[in-house]
Parts: sequence; structure tokens; C-alpha cells
Amino acid sequence: MAKFTVHTAVHGERGTVFFGPGDEVPQWAASKVGAHVTDADESDVDETAETETDDESATEPTTDSSEAPDFTAPKRTRTPRRK
Repeated sequence: MAKFTVHTAVHGERGTVFFGPGDEVPQWAASKVGAHVTDADESDVDETAETETDDESATEPTTDSSEAPDFTAPKRTRTPRRK
């Protein structure tokens, strides 16, 4: 079984779970962490622990450009208060 090599926080169904170096990687967390935080070699890799989707469109932003704020507009200036 693979073990963590560094301190790692994994977001699970019950919230964030923290692991330290030497802790075993639970099966539910294996698909959420990369090889750079574990000592797993290719024989330890779980075939089902792949990304949730292979669809490239899932990484594309879904916001419509008309909904995005216009950061090119000039900065609003404040008028000083009158006393």
C-alpha cells in the first residue's frame, strides 16, 4: 500500500483530512492525490484511481464572457465629501 511522503490535506466527503509522512493512503484518497505526494510506484497504482473525467471540456471555463467583469474600464474616482 502506498504511503504519503509529505504533509498532505485531502478534501473528502466529511471535510478535510490531514495526513503526514508515513501515513497510508486510503483508497478513497488515492484518486484525489498525485504521485508527487506518495511513494507509490507503478505496481501500487490502482487502475480505478484515475481522474473523474477524461473529457477535456470539463476543464474549460463555463462563464460567458458577457458575465465577466470589465477590468479594462477606467478606475472609478471618489468625490471628496463636503463638510
